[in-house]
Amino acid sequence: VEIYNAKLTAGQPAQIRLQTRVFHDRKKVFEGPDRPLDLTQQRGAKEPVFTDAVSLGDNLLPGDYVLQVVVTDGLAKEKRRLATQYVQFEVIE
Repeated sequence: VEIYNAKLTAGQPAQIRLQTRVFHDRKKVFEGPDRPLDLTQQRGAKEPVFTDAVSLGDNLLPGDYVLQVVVTDGLAKEKRRLATQYVQFEVIE
């Protein structure tokens, strides 16, 4: 995940939070915790990059799914505080 236009202020830690969700047949089948991102290793970066994995287990039924990523920037103006993106994927046998 690459986060564009994050509010990064010198001398103040970023307040970026991330949450992932997975949907199948329009029903939520997974929701990760809403957690803060540690960006201390990315000082000076204009666009923070976050890499992680989501383990969904072995019990997902075959079919189409949607992964949603929700990012909240606590330092941004309210109008631009929340961003969400999704990607479709398929589970096969």
